[in-house]
Amino acid sequence: MVGALWTGISGLAGSQTALDNESNNIANVNTIGYKASRISFADQMYQDKIGKGVTSFDIEKMYTQGNLKNTGVSYDMALSSDGFFTVSNGSETFYTRAGNFRMGESGNLEDVGQNNVQGWAMSPITDDDRISTDINATYFTNEFSKTLGNKIIRDSSTIETIVAKATDFTTTAASDVETVFRGFGAKTASAKKADIDALITEYNSLLTTHAKADPKPTAASSSVQKNYLNFNLDTVKIEEGDEIYLYIDGDRYAEKFDTDEATTLKKFADQIANLKGFDAHYTNGMEDNASGTIGESAYEFDNVSGNDPKGGLYIESLIPGLQFRITEFGSVDTSNDNQTTKGEVKTIQAAVQGTGMGAIESVEEALAKAVSGKQQDVYSTDELMLSSTQVDNQFTYQINIYDKDTKSVENVPSVPLVLSNPVGAAGGVASVDDIVNAINTVANADGTASKGELAYYVKAFNVNGNLVVQTLDKNFDVEFTGELKGPIPEQQLIKLTGNVDLAEHQTVGITGTTTALATFAGNAISGAVIGDTGEETIDKIIADKDALISAWNADPANVNDQLSNILKNDAGELEYVYEYQAAAPTITPAVAGAGLTISATTVTQAHTDQSTGSTVGAGTTAFRFLDVEVTGINHGDSTSATIEKIVADKDDIITAWNLANPTAEIDDILKVSSDELKIVYKNTQGDTPSIAAASGYLDSSYGMQFDDADELVKGSFNGLITRNNDYSGREGAGAEFLKITTTINQTASQDSIQLRLDSLGLTDSAFGDFSVDSTGLVTMQQDGVDFAVGQVSIAKFTDNRGLEAIGGNLLKATTRSGTALYNIDNDKTAEVNGGQLELSTADLSESLVNLMVFQRAFEANAKSITTADSILTTLIQLKR
Repeated sequence: MVGALWTGISGLAGSQTALDNESNNIANVNTIGYKASRISFADQMYQDKIGKGVTSFDIEKMYTQGNLKNTGVSYDMALSSDGFFTVSNGSETFYTRAGNFRMGESGNLEDVGQNNVQGWAMSPITDDDRISTDINATYFTNEFSKTLGNKIIRDSSTIETIVAKATDFTTTAASDVETVFRGFGAKTASAKKADIDALITEYNSLLTTHAKADPKPTAASSSVQKNYLNFNLDTVKIEEGDEIYLYIDGDRYAEKFDTDEATTLKKFADQIANLKGFDAHYTNGMEDNASGTIGESAYEFDNVSGNDPKGGLYIESLIPGLQFRITEFGSVDTSNDNQTTKGEVKTIQAAVQGTGMGAIESVEEALAKAVSGKQQDVYSTDELMLSSTQVDNQFTYQINIYDKDTKSVENVPSVPLVLSNPVGAAGGVASVDDIVNAINTVANADGTASKGELAYYVKAFNVNGNLVVQTLDKNFDVEFTGELKGPIPEQQLIKLTGNVDLAEHQTVGITGTTTALATFAGNAISGAVIGDTGEETIDKIIADKDALISAWNADPANVNDQLSNILKNDAGELEYVYEYQAAAPTITPAVAGAGLTISATTVTQAHTDQSTGSTVGAGTTAFRFLDVEVTGINHGDSTSATIEKIVADKDDIITAWNLANPTAEIDDILKVSSDELKIVYKNTQGDTPSIAAASGYLDSSYGMQFDDADELVKGSFNGLITRNNDYSGREGAGAEFLKITTTINQTASQDSIQLRLDSLGLTDSAFGDFSVDSTGLVTMQQDGVDFAVGQVSIAKFTDNRGLEAIGGNLLKATTRSGTALYNIDNDKTAEVNGGQLELSTADLSESLVNLMVFQRAFEANAKSITTADSILTTLIQLKR
């Protein structure tokens, strides 16, 4: 009977355990990722073939798939099939099916218990992961508003994100100045933007192809096609009415003869350079007969001038790997029945289509070059001001440039290079070509430049008479500051006011001191007092001239002698300016005043008879500047018209001035603005302007006067010559390019997944739009760009039921479960479903049924105990 009691008690205990387990299932019916557990019972040991009751053999989690629920929350994740998320509190690692994650305060992906979700994190970005045309641009800012390319590329064990962006090249792209860069591949702003668009299309095509390729092809670089077109102008001469033409990929392009052959070829080069995806320049280069090879350097831009150059065109595709067909080119002689003479093409380099990342990087470099362009400093003739005397042209040149190898800014050469003509001992340079040759000179016999030489970093050109210094293709993405020092002539700025007045002028001198009030033609002078000197009287007449002129002109007696102005000339005399009239004036406006001495009136400037056009009276109607008559000056000419006529006559003016002023010789006279002239002297040691506002230089009797005559530039023998900022800049669109490549290495140790883009060094803005794909790859999207920032790892175990539940939706590995197993790219593990959560597998209806079953079992076991107890009581009573 005692055995039956213990058996019943074990039944009660078993039923209680089952009831507790089922209650727990019911309690977690809404718990995300919860796996219902069940209890397994086993009979206990037997004695005489009679069992001793029941025991709880095992309580196990049932790792069946829960239903998935769409939540619309991007951070939510649900697993389909076998696997667990891995989380860590920093010291311990746990596993869970609950994917209700979020971004924590630190920016990491966390669960609700602030445990960091584990996975393969993005590797830190290094300098090798960036390509930037601005050394200070290491991450994307709002300035980088143009997306050039974006692709996530999966390889066998890595996931790379390639993002290339640019600043707004549509606003920075500027047309090259044709007068400076003609024939040098001068492009319009629209052509530069079209080139970029073509390269963007090719770049993204290659990225897409490479992303889909499995396995990835071996990397091999692409090359661009380069051709030299020899128009055979050594045997054929083109002239007015003729044209040169070219067929590219079946399309015909032509250029009419303009001025001479060089001009025509240069204009044609620019036309081809403005085709989408092409570059072209004029060159006189020919094949290197000594070696029998065609070197690209032989076909660089050549500044051949004259009417009969024997040059051609260099053409290349801007898109690496793209082949173009030149089917025919040559010249058409319109004077000879449109006879065509075909040219000869030389292949400098064939187009080669690369593969894999090599092809991508080739286009990427071309794209960066088109966006940014090589820096080019331009010094025009106005900046250089080369003297005709070679010894006076003493120049030095040095650049301050960023060296990509040393990652530092270097002075090259360490001591400024003295520029000189290699021929003769006169010193100095004779021409722009001398400067170009000095900058491009290398010491090595094989022609290769070494570090420390200018030619290692930059190349100089004579482009249509301008000095142009460019970075090389290999370092197009760096900037430099050039210091060209040399003789700077003194420059003077002259400002003119008024209009040319060639009407009749009469002059009167006034001396003495008034003893009675002075009058002008019988009219009172405002402000006049007794004791005024002749000079003070003249000044008061000038101050009151409007009223005095009005009074004079209103007098009927003066109808033929109308005044237009009253001036004080450079000699301090009073000067009357009359309107045009038919005869010389017979009446002179008189100044009266006791004590004043009035000189005889003289005619200093004749007038022009409007009816006949003839000169009347003494004097001359010619306008003179620096004592030289200026051609074509008319009465009433503005400052702008007068300056243009002075500049047109400058050769005669300069010659006359230099003969009279050998210590202050003028080199040039230039128009600066509508009312300003610039005088450029030959003297480099000028301290003050040589031309002053004095009679004989610009006579005030013409009505036009100096307002200012100041020194503009003080001469110097070793001054810094400023580049021409209107012409200088970038060869390309003048924008900045930045590409960042990030890597997720799935063979590396797992870590927390950082979501803040600024903390990752990708952008200056922290947040993006979160998303996760079926493999657990986490991306953050910002401004339409996807950044792969990590991959959530999915753990698998040999025995899931061996995992120990510790609460908080967390599980721990045990000896029975074994250690967590991971596959690269989460291959053959559970699929991750973004924006969803896995619901609890607890079945409420089943649990309610189980509760009733366990209740009945409990009652039955209790009955066996009470029955055994009754029997024992009966036995005890029998004994008594």
